[in-house]
Amino acid sequence: QFRHMGHAYQDDRYPIQFKYCGSAAGSDVSRNSITSSNQRCISIDGTSDVTVSNNTALEAPGMCYHIGNEAENNIFEKNIAALSKSMSTGTSYPHDGYGPSFSYYSPNNDFIGNVAAGGDGYGFISWLNSAMKTESGAYSAALGNPRYMDYGLFKDNVAHSYQKRGMEFRYFEQGIQANKAKGIKQLVMENVKSYRNKLSGIRLHYGQGATLK
Repeated sequence: QFRHMGHAYQDDRYPIQFKYCGSAAGSDVSRNSITSSNQRCISIDGTSDVTVSNNTALEAPGMCYHIGNEAENNIFEKNIAALSKSMSTGTSYPHDGYGPSFSYYSPNNDFIGNVAAGGDGYGFISWLNSAMKTESGAYSAALGNPRYMDYGLFKDNVAHSYQKRGMEFRYFEQGIQANKAKGIKQLVMENVKSYRNKLSGIRLHYGQGATLK
């Protein structure tokens, strides 16, 4: 159990974090309880091939389960986040102010069977910038455009009882004709549920090529 862990309004001070480890194949973060965190829950940046499963998080401020830049092939499966909280923008990551239970900047990651159960902001939210941010904090076009990268699985997820939206996907261009021709995997929301959210259940913002089935 992780209780009262992390430091509020300080970057890289979270209960559990992988930061620029490269491939961490074989790493499995599972069956942890994170309660009353001071900031976030499980955060992954610059690290790939990690499995995060069967964890529970309660009353965490900021981006609770988060995947940042240069991170792919991670699997978030059967995790629960409840009563997530927004933060005032006191860190270098303003999206902590949105208070999402699950968030990601790199599209090629899998979210399967997770439950987001109420909070100040969003259940699930994906922001895709036009370039990846490096460990130094600078954006680099050489690392590719996340809006043109494969989307991973997004299936069997549930979001309910949020003050804003259950699920939101922003700035994805996997569905434009040029990317379709290259066989880029598009966003597919399969067997998802989103209900009792104040503003909307699912919102697609400046995107092309999403499928709901």
